[in-house]
Amino acid sequence: MRRFIFTFLVLFLTTPVDNISLFFFLSSELFFSFTKAIMNCVYYCIICFLPFSLSFSSIAYYVSIIFHFSSIISFIYARVFIFSFFLIYFILFPFHYLFS
Repeated sequence: MRRFIFTFLVLFLTTPVDNISLFFFLSSELFFSFTKAIMNCVYYCIICFLPFSLSFSSIAYYVSIIFHFSSIISFIYARVFIFSFFLIYFILFPFHYLFS
């Protein structure tokens, strides 16, 4: 949460952003944070209940692996999205004003 507030303050103080793109940035960051938190909760719940489910253990193990990798993929995708967002606003956006 501190990283999110710091990113928001840096973006808000250094870039003239309109309301639509600011809302898009905030909603995407919150969406990926909540998605990662939910996937981690499901992953840890499956790992905690894995020893108690004897006949279901192999399926639960593979489901936990799938949730673990999807959590990693969503984390990487969120970082790529934020990097591309800053790339557009700090590098490409000023050229729009120069050539228009």
